[in-house]
Amino acid sequence: MPRSPADATRFTATGPHASSKATTIDLGAAPPPNETPAQKVARLREASRRAKIEQLTTWEKVVVSGRVWADRAHKVTATSLIALSG
Repeated sequence: MPRSPADATRFTATGPHASSKATTIDLGAAPPPNETPAQKVARLREASRRAKIEQLTTWEKVVVSGRVWADRAHKVTATSLIALSG
């Protein structure tokens, strides 16, 4: 029995786009005169980073800081185990 294209896509997920947050970036004032492309990229990345930080909830900030401390603890533990074993 031939299959239709609808059968192939019936059980696929809708993807992360349905639940992702939209990020709006305020570019601020006009760019400074004689701005180099590298400076423009740095300025736009900083604006994007600030916009993403502003959208984080308190719980998300706690999780991010917890991950930083967990990474540090893991690094110390792994380094000490390697040093003690050999």
